[in-house]
Amino acid sequence: MRAIVHIGMPKTGTTSIQAWMMENAEALKGAGITYGRVPMEDLPLRYSQIEYALAAFSGIGKPIPDDVIQRVYDVPDVEAQAAFVERFSTALGTWLAEERPETVVISSEHIGGMRSSPELAGAMDAFLKRHFDEVSYIIYIRRQEDFVVSRYSQRLRFGMTATLSESIEEQPVRNYWRIVRDWMEAVGKERLNVRLLEPDAMVGGDLVTDFAAQIGVDPAPYIVPKRMNESFCPAAAEFLRAHNAARAARGEERISQRTFELVDFLGAWSAGKRRLQLNQEDWKRVRQVNAHGNAMLCQEFFPEREMLFPRRRVPPREGTPATVEEMTELAVALAEAFSDGPLKPSSKTLLRKPEPPPEPAEPEPQPEAAPEPAPMEPPMVAAPPEEQPAPEPEPEPAPEPRRRPSLPRRIIRRLKSLRRPAHAS
Repeated sequence: MRAIVHIGMPKTGTTSIQAWMMENAEALKGAGITYGRVPMEDLPLRYSQIEYALAAFSGIGKPIPDDVIQRVYDVPDVEAQAAFVERFSTALGTWLAEERPETVVISSEHIGGMRSSPELAGAMDAFLKRHFDEVSYIIYIRRQEDFVVSRYSQRLRFGMTATLSESIEEQPVRNYWRIVRDWMEAVGKERLNVRLLEPDAMVGGDLVTDFAAQIGVDPAPYIVPKRMNESFCPAAAEFLRAHNAARAARGEERISQRTFELVDFLGAWSAGKRRLQLNQEDWKRVRQVNAHGNAMLCQEFFPEREMLFPRRRVPPREGTPATVEEMTELAVALAEAFSDGPLKPSSKTLLRKPEPPPEPAEPEPQPEAAPEPAPMEPPMVAAPPEEQPAPEPEPEPAPEPRRRPSLPRRIIRRLKSLRRPAHAS
């Protein structure tokens, strides 16, 4: 019985891999692959198998350094954590004895995200060897200039107020060599499969296809779910950053349901639009500070490659701020999504200079418009002879009734300010 452990490094498509395996769990059993949670009372239902990370920390006698995990798993201290791991180990042994799976796949971003050290990796390996005859590991690494952008989008979702450049200033280094070296020291190079999240290095140029190949499965017959955790486009990122800054200025610490809805909307709206990118200065800096570690990793695991992450043919363009047109389009989409009904004129009209409306073939009835006055007899009091009756003006369309938006007034004012430039002559 063997185990394949996916060391889910942050922002390397771990959620997409887990979603693919969960979606195809029953079908994968036919290929000898078992993925899923161990039957255990009160085990939180999550994609990420955090319990294996808890076993690693328990093995070195330290609590997992995450307050949320401690609360969700009810392990506030080392003793409670050790008791949980013991119960989990018993449940795992019982499950394996009953199911007798050929290959068990384990995947958790909390394994890849935990503070790397040979001792911690060794504790994980020791726990798994108690239950499996053979244990191997897969780890994907991503070029740092893409990682920092994806990490920034993720942090924006949880209230970050810094700009992309400011976030890079805080943490520009992502030393994959140190992380891989710790695992290699603990489990041996021969049991560690290091993969590059690069199209030319993955089977089929795709992450899920490559992962399937590494666990010995042809992915063709299986369902491929949509990609998870996409990055924001520049306009969505800047809008959410400004929203976070406004919340912070008001002293709001908890993320409201309304903000979660806004985050979901911005993520969906960003699909298919131009990606948030580093400017030239940040791009060069990130590559420079990570060059040595990348060279060491390339020499150890990819000697056939001239460079671990080659320079792209078209480097990031100079600066990537959101344009007025992009912000206007987003403002209209937000107003339509968060109001009681669609705004008029449409977003297409707002993105260009206003033009006079075409003459309708037949006049349409206007809501609340005054009807044509019927001919009336001359009034009893005659008008002064020197005054002539003014020609009756053509009726103007009645204005659309104002709908009460569900967004806060401060956001409505921001939307109005964004719409003005589009109508300027």
